[in-house]
Amino acid sequence: MTDMIAVAKAIRDLGYSPVACGDDKAPIGPWKQYQKEPMSDAEIARKFRNGARLGIVCGKVSGNLECIDIDEPSLYEPFIEMLELQRPGMSKKLLHRQTPSGGYHLVYRSEKPVAGNQKLAMQPGVDENGKPTESVLIETRGEGGQFLSPPSEGYVILQGSLKEISVLTADEVDTIHSTARAFDRCYTQKKCQNQTQYNDAPGDDYNQANLAEDILLNFGWKKDRRTTAGQGMTRPGKEQGTSAVVFDDTNKVYVFSTNAYPLEDRETYSPFAVYTMYEHNGDFSAAAAQLRKGGYGSTKTEQRARITPKALPDELSPVAPFDLELLPDSLRAWASDICERMQCPPDYVAVGFMTGLASLLGRKIGIRPQRHDDWTVVPNMWSLVVGRPGVMKSPALEATIAPLKRLAAEASKAHETNKTEYQRNKTIEKLRMEAAEKTARKLLEKDPETDLLAVLTVDEVAVPTLKRYIANDTSPASLGELLRQNPNGLLVYRDELVSLLKSLDREDQADGRGFYLTGWNGDSAYTFDRIGRGLNLSIEAVCISILGGTQPGRLSEYIRHAVKGGSADDGLIQRFGLLVWPDSSGTWKNFDRKPDNKAKNEAFRVFDRLDKIESKEIGAQQDTDIDGNLEGLPYLRFDNEGQELFSKWRADLERMLRGDELHPALESHFAKYRKLIPALALINHLADGGIGPVGGRATLQALAWSEYLETHARRAYTAASQPAVSTAKAIISKIKTGTLVAPFSSRDVWRPGWSKLSDRDQAVEALRLLCDYDWLYEERVETGGRHATQYHITEW
Repeated sequence: MTDMIAVAKAIRDLGYSPVACGDDKAPIGPWKQYQKEPMSDAEIARKFRNGARLGIVCGKVSGNLECIDIDEPSLYEPFIEMLELQRPGMSKKLLHRQTPSGGYHLVYRSEKPVAGNQKLAMQPGVDENGKPTESVLIETRGEGGQFLSPPSEGYVILQGSLKEISVLTADEVDTIHSTARAFDRCYTQKKCQNQTQYNDAPGDDYNQANLAEDILLNFGWKKDRRTTAGQGMTRPGKEQGTSAVVFDDTNKVYVFSTNAYPLEDRETYSPFAVYTMYEHNGDFSAAAAQLRKGGYGSTKTEQRARITPKALPDELSPVAPFDLELLPDSLRAWASDICERMQCPPDYVAVGFMTGLASLLGRKIGIRPQRHDDWTVVPNMWSLVVGRPGVMKSPALEATIAPLKRLAAEASKAHETNKTEYQRNKTIEKLRMEAAEKTARKLLEKDPETDLLAVLTVDEVAVPTLKRYIANDTSPASLGELLRQNPNGLLVYRDELVSLLKSLDREDQADGRGFYLTGWNGDSAYTFDRIGRGLNLSIEAVCISILGGTQPGRLSEYIRHAVKGGSADDGLIQRFGLLVWPDSSGTWKNFDRKPDNKAKNEAFRVFDRLDKIESKEIGAQQDTDIDGNLEGLPYLRFDNEGQELFSKWRADLERMLRGDELHPALESHFAKYRKLIPALALINHLADGGIGPVGGRATLQALAWSEYLETHARRAYTAASQPAVSTAKAIISKIKTGTLVAPFSSRDVWRPGWSKLSDRDQAVEALRLLCDYDWLYEERVETGGRHATQYHITEW
């Protein structure tokens, strides 16, 4: 009894709120007050005097404590394995306790407040009267809850101590919760994103008739090693490694990869849900309707005799080709060389160059687009290149950021030298401090009142900071820390950019989304308040440039969701001013020759010069405060010719934005050109060695960019409302020429690799479009295994 009192006090002194519990595990007497404030010594002595068991209150009172209660012992090992697959080393951060019933408690603290008790995984059953029931498999003990703890009888410590408990990030807690939900054995079909329930007979029928593993294999997934929970699967585009698990007992898929598009990270899917995401862009109603046509959930209806197909929408809107004259003179030769050798559209190279230069300038210097106003544009840029697989997007962008990587390598070498020098100086600082202390003691012996401040003042050696150019970890927390050390700004480079945007759409990423939105401005301060990292971690100004690529289908799907409202409808995608979607290049030519090193070296020198540029050397101005001290960004303005050109363009832009002809999404996109076009003019001016005000030629180049980019923006936003039209017309062409003979499957369309038909996702989307417009209809075919879908031609 005395020992339990001592333990309860020790637990309280560690920052937890103990509570006395009886044999039924429930707290003895009223205990709500202990959910807000721990017991006093007297209360502990009184509550635990009769041999009560020790419970610990969860939630805020115990430092945001939460416990995962695994009631089904057989789920412990699979649960831990699933955590380790997603986050190696994660299980070591948790306290592991075994309960008298054989279950387990996993305990941790959260950096953010925890919710109340939640039932995460359930088991269906029936009661003695045959009525359906549900029992708990895994649940949480959170705010307002408690759990029993050793030394209560029967509770065993397996790993960890309350003295050294880990504080998990919100994302880590979400991983634990979503993993637990994956073990739910009660069948509930959930929509992606909004998680509302959707029940439909065709979907239920489809789930009964199809194995999730087979569905994934059909969409390009591969089998990986088996886990204790089920079959591990590797996502398309990855050679090995587990990206998802198909559960043996529920036939559901738990995905834990951020690159498994269109499936979402940490989501659970039935076979019907997988089919819906891949074939119907998450539209469960459309998926159910299509399955019903194929015979799922109802008796197959008679095929239609003769139907007049509806006219298909127009294809992609035309775009302007890129003219290399829009680039600075100093970069044009190397851009031409890259395009010729790679046989890639010049658009990709141009966007890569301008974004790289924008990230280098960052907050070194801005431009004030008006003659007298203090409106200042920071020249960072967000850029997105669009194209089908194989059109050399990634190699082109990699070539354009090579100068940045070279600068990063040089900075890394310099940092190593600085660290060595720092260690030497740190030793000297220590010796000086020791000598100063000895001198101070001698002075004190002579005169106890002597002033020792000057004697003990030793200059502290500053810790060297690595200069960064490109951010590898794009999570807001890591990026924020890098920006604190690199206030000029950084480039976020992602080969597949839409996956980053979709991750920021999640509710638990609201803060991260806000951080990125702030970073587009380039001049707004930001403060992180994170438990475990300290409070008030301030960034003077978040300045982020972004560069990446994506495929047409992924961009169209993302824009469709963005313009319909919801978390993505806040102007994030509209901030990608350098958005280019060029036509595929024509005839391929083989250029097997050495790179133009002279042109390359000249371009590298431009990047070096802008990296080291000094505002005074180029005639930049800077404001002063009331005491005459410099403040704000150094800046340039337009000269008279440049100002006249820009002002006229701006007037035309404002008239267009205030009209009623633009879609709201396009209106938001074009509104961002107020920042983009002056920034392009500044970059062109400085890249070609300009000094002083930005002149007419650089301004004309920027205005030409505006005309060019407007056509590409219209293509992107129009394509979002008219998906797969080009692919659908290519299918019709193959049917009319007899190359594609009905009945056929989606595989028959994309497998041969025909022009415009080689992408599986686009082919499936186009076939759905043709069914919607009555050019084709689907038939479900029994194959002895999983069902197949075949397409027939209506009699047009």
